[in-house]
Amino acid sequence: MSTTLWFREGLVLALTESKLPDASGPAMTDVEMEAALRQSKDRAEMEKAYASARSRVFFLIGKYGKPTVLGWLHAGVPSDLPDVSLPAAQSPQQ
Repeated sequence: MSTTLWFREGLVLALTESKLPDASGPAMTDVEMEAALRQSKDRAEMEKAYASARSRVFFLIGKYGKPTVLGWLHAGVPSDLPDVSLPAAQSPQQ
């Protein structure tokens, strides 16, 4: 099973970051991130997609735990995972 581009890119960023992402702007949905990472309109959209992917993976790690999220690299991201934008108030703690 293949994982989505936003998940793979976000996981790399989340695992290499030592601090929580800045969640000052609205996050993109999973579908929006995937589309922007595959073919963005401009640099700003690409940067927003990467920041959103990183924030989303941080959130998933906070909710499901690092071992579970890492397991999705092989099993794929669950199809029933809610596709949500994350308000700044929901940023996970490390």
